[in-house]
Amino acid sequence: MSFAFLAVSAVIPSLLIMRYFHARDRYREPQRVLWTTFGLGVLSVFGVAVVFIYSPLVDGIDNPLLRGPVDAFASAAIPEELLKLLVLVAYCARHKEFDEPLDGLVYGATASLGFATLENVLYVVQNGLGLAVMRAFTAVPGHAFSGAILGWHVSQWKFHHKKYAIPFGYVVVVLLYVGLAVVLISLPALLIEIVWARRLLLRARLEQDGPNTRARNAWAAMQAALTSNSVWDYVLLVVGGVLASLGGLLALGLGLGALLGSETNPALLVGGLIIGVPPLLVGGLMFSRGLSRRAERAQAEHAARWYRR
Repeated sequence: MSFAFLAVSAVIPSLLIMRYFHARDRYREPQRVLWTTFGLGVLSVFGVAVVFIYSPLVDGIDNPLLRGPVDAFASAAIPEELLKLLVLVAYCARHKEFDEPLDGLVYGATASLGFATLENVLYVVQNGLGLAVMRAFTAVPGHAFSGAILGWHVSQWKFHHKKYAIPFGYVVVVLLYVGLAVVLISLPALLIEIVWARRLLLRARLEQDGPNTRARNAWAAMQAALTSNSVWDYVLLVVGGVLASLGGLLALGLGLGALLGSETNPALLVGGLIIGVPPLLVGGLMFSRGLSRRAERAQAEHAARWYRR
């Protein structure tokens, strides 16, 4: 399978998850700042690679059961999360656009997805499409949601002056990273990250809305429960995500292959674009609509619980 197809298959999950976090923000962050944060996350891969190459901590460990967790902790978790934290503190938190707590989750997820994207490309090109599918449901969301948790703690330090928020958040995401690396507890660790990050998103969005909007959302939640079917939200997300991924893999893969100079039959390229672009566009729209519906429903239900207290 060509490099172009493998590269696109490694990138699409990151773009979909970036869209998920960006859609949660009522006051959207500028694309320039988001992509700069993403790029800094990509560059952090090279810093981790240097640490990994020169790390002497696992050289004397022969026991494979012990070597794996120690390697994940010392050569991966500590430097990876430290470099992501550096991006958040040195660039994002100092930027004027980082002006409310929810921004920490958005920028934290974005920086982590920048790292995860290049890492995913490198892994997938070496090991094939099967690994791309597996990492799309494990490593990539793991990076994104742990980055959001770390970004939330940076927000608490910046806006609420909690001086221990950053070291606490750093220790938490390092431990979660190690949990993801240990096979027996990787799934529970991933579920903890997703549930925790989602609760933080709801909490931050509630702070954005203010009391008047909370009351309106509480009323909207009751109306939504009577008039709509939440299953449709998940249908839009799943079907839209699959269509966008398949269409993107076909259209973008062929296009990237042509740009990279690989021998691509012109008829095959045109046919691939004709077949791939419609599901890419339709799937992207469905996925975005599903995100919006889920965000509205989740925020309204959360506001309703708050309003009843």
